[in-house]
Amino acid sequence: MKQRAIEPEWIDDCFVADNPFRYCIYLDKEAGGFRVVDAQLREPYQVYLFDNGPDYPQDGRYRIRLDGKIGYADEETGAIVVAPVYDCAFPFKDGKASVGHGCKNESDGEHRWWSGGDWQVIDKDGKTVK
Repeated sequence: MKQRAIEPEWIDDCFVADNPFRYCIYLDKEAGGFRVVDAQLREPYQVYLFDNGPDYPQDGRYRIRLDGKIGYADEETGAIVVAPVYDCAFPFKDGKASVGHGCKNESDGEHRWWSGGDWQVIDKDGKTVK
């Protein structure tokens, strides 16, 4: 559902998920980036940017940021389902995702990648998979 926000003025073309939480990802023209807010305009986490926009949901999860760490939110509700405790995290595929602690984000100016760190595989609930 697309809704045009009347207040506050810094929200433009807000896309609202059809769920009880009514989370909304929008372009914040004033700050120059994407943000996610609930119906009370609280910002529960930051958008994880990928490919010049919000992360793509995969397997019902999308990546989020909070206090410099990465976690996952539910695609349907917007609720945090895997706490943001990772330094690096790939999207879910077939119910699993690779996540890391202590890894570094590197770039050659055109491409970005992660290096180093301790990696593990988790399921969609954040439990370690062997």
